[in-house]
Amino acid sequence: CFCASFAAAGRQCNSTDLIKQSYWFSQSEWIIPPACTSLRDVLLLEMDEALAFAGALKQHTALTTLSVGWDKQRPWEQGAKAFAEALTNHTGLTTLHVYRGLGDQGAEALAEGLRANTKLTSLDVSGNAIKATGAVALAAALKDNKVLTTFALGGNAIGDEGAAAFAEALKGNTVLTTFNAYRNEIGPKGAAAFAEALKSNQVLAHLDLGWNNLRAEGATILADALEKDIKLTTLDVGGNEIGDEGATSIAEALKRNTVLVELGLDWNKIGPEGASALGEALMTNGVLATLYVGGNELGPRGAGALAGALKSNKALKTLDVGNCRIELEGAVAFAEALESNDALSALDVGGNELGLQGAVVLAEALKSNRALATLNVYRNDIGTQGAVAFASALTVNKALTSLNVYQNDIGSQGAAALADALRSNKALTTLDVGENDIGNVGAAAFAEALKSNKKLTHLILESHTIGDHHFQHLSLSLDNNKNLALASNKHKTGRYEPTSQVEGALSKCGLTEHEVHFEELGAESLGDLSLLHFADIEALSLKVVVRRRLIQCICKAFSKSDREEATRKGRICEHYAQEDKEDL
Repeated sequence: CFCASFAAAGRQCNSTDLIKQSYWFSQSEWIIPPACTSLRDVLLLEMDEALAFAGALKQHTALTTLSVGWDKQRPWEQGAKAFAEALTNHTGLTTLHVYRGLGDQGAEALAEGLRANTKLTSLDVSGNAIKATGAVALAAALKDNKVLTTFALGGNAIGDEGAAAFAEALKGNTVLTTFNAYRNEIGPKGAAAFAEALKSNQVLAHLDLGWNNLRAEGATILADALEKDIKLTTLDVGGNEIGDEGATSIAEALKRNTVLVELGLDWNKIGPEGASALGEALMTNGVLATLYVGGNELGPRGAGALAGALKSNKALKTLDVGNCRIELEGAVAFAEALESNDALSALDVGGNELGLQGAVVLAEALKSNRALATLNVYRNDIGTQGAVAFASALTVNKALTSLNVYQNDIGSQGAAALADALRSNKALTTLDVGENDIGNVGAAAFAEALKSNKKLTHLILESHTIGDHHFQHLSLSLDNNKNLALASNKHKTGRYEPTSQVEGALSKCGLTEHEVHFEELGAESLGDLSLLHFADIEALSLKVVVRRRLIQCICKAFSKSDREEATRKGRICEHYAQEDKEDL
């Protein structure tokens, strides 16, 4: 029932159970169907539309969720003021996402509405070109607001001044649990302000300061706060170039911290020394459950330190060491750890130059491991025999539910081996064999295996040279398994149709339409994705972890030339352009 554009005007809602409800616009008058409780992606083209919509909002008090944006990359202060006025007295709205176009004046107007509103619990103003002035106004409103629990303003430019204002507001706030200041030009001074606020704030549980300018100094300041009696359970400081020094400071804090369960340190120029410090901390830390250190220069020695910690650590459930140059030696270290570790449930070792032997040792470890549920080994050049090794493990392993061997040159014979394993394996639900040239032979093998396998729910076949006849034969598996979804960027099936390069690229990382509404990206090809601004991703209402996976998946999906072009233009991949662009 969702109108994708104004051309679909006139369609009415017929169920309040739908998340995506319809609306229509005509002659500068918004008519929101009475049954609508949720409106997504209201795109305002002109100022009179913004004013008209604000007027309609005043009358429609049944609305609880709204996502609204300005189509042009320029502030719409007047519309924001009208919208803020409507927000002030709105008695039903609990979730609001305003994307693009606010600017400082719009933020100031919105802040006034926020002061008086007593219902709104979640506000997202990411990607709105808000600077210090707007941030100060919003922070002042946050001091008075007694109901807001989630506040996101990623992809703006609030700087240290804006960070200090929000930190001051957090000192007295007793309700906000999640604060996202991702990519906001915040430096060590801003980190110091947040660190001081955390010492007195007793409710904030999730703080995202990823992709700012914290560096080692800022990380050390935050580490000091982590050693105090604070309530923070999730901290993301990825992309801040904290280096070994910053990582070591945080590692020391982890030895004494007893509440943090999720930590993001990815893409931080951390080397073996920092990884060794983290490994040492994991030997004594008994609460951290998720650690992201992907995109760092850990090398085999750093991998060995982290893997060594897994032999005694029983708390860590998810570990991301993708794109860390761990090589065969690192694979051997993790394989040894998996043979004794019964706690880790998800491991990402993709893009690490593991090769055939790395695949063999990991596959052998899977034969005895009873805990790992997700294993990502994408882009590791494991070849046909590497796939055969994993296939052999799947005939024995009863725990693994998701295996990603994307872009590994496994060929038709490797695919056939994995397909054959599906005949006896009753645990695997997701298998990604994208970008592997499995051809008609591989497709035929999967088609045959899926006649008896009823457990697999996602089979990803992105960018394969599979003939129409063979894919049609494969799609008949949908009739045998009503839960199965086939993902291909070339063919359509009766039930699941991620036919574009975009959907295929995102599906390869396990991102589903339940997590990311693909159509919101507005891209029909990888080339379109390469032209996206970071703010376009920030504008989506996504969990921190989902957003990180989305950006990483997009960048990894590019061809080399696409990535270089995206980086040159300062677009979406600029934050993943490390010294070696091939190791994104």
